[in-house]
Amino acid sequence: MGTTTGLWTVESHAERMSHVSAWPADALPDFASVAFSEKGAAEAAELVLERGMVLESAVWSMADVPALLASPTLDQNVRVLIEPETADAQAAVAECREIAAVLRKEGVTAPILYHGYDETVWPVVQAAIEDGCQTRIGFEDGVTLPDGSLASDNVELVRAVRRLSGD
Repeated sequence: MGTTTGLWTVESHAERMSHVSAWPADALPDFASVAFSEKGAAEAAELVLERGMVLESAVWSMADVPALLASPTLDQNVRVLIEPETADAQAAVAECREIAAVLRKEGVTAPILYHGYDETVWPVVQAAIEDGCQTRIGFEDGVTLPDGSLASDNVELVRAVRRLSGD
């Protein structure tokens, strides 16, 4: 079970740090995601690890990559999530691949997860399969199947990804 530490869930970085610090030890998530596009990400990532959780770091664009690469927690990630914030499918796939190439060139060995949303879901899923990266799917990301029809539930989305990947 994982959760976000996203600044969009609170009013400030200080409030985020207060919340993460206050999570009860007997109810910690297995992992917490920290977006390196946000102020204080390195500090939040350190706190996640100090609290005994597994760290997932996220980047939304190439502009976030230097902060991730400079982070003292870089080598302690369970994975790096690449989540382009564009609605253009071709641009999202290109950005995933560009960021992944830079991360690998810089020695990042953690698994890489490509994540799209709405119009970018299926092109990004397909790119992840082709590139040997992880991906994720669910109604949070999009509600349609590769053919454009409405999925009845998350199970149908997962089955569609499995079919694409040959599972």
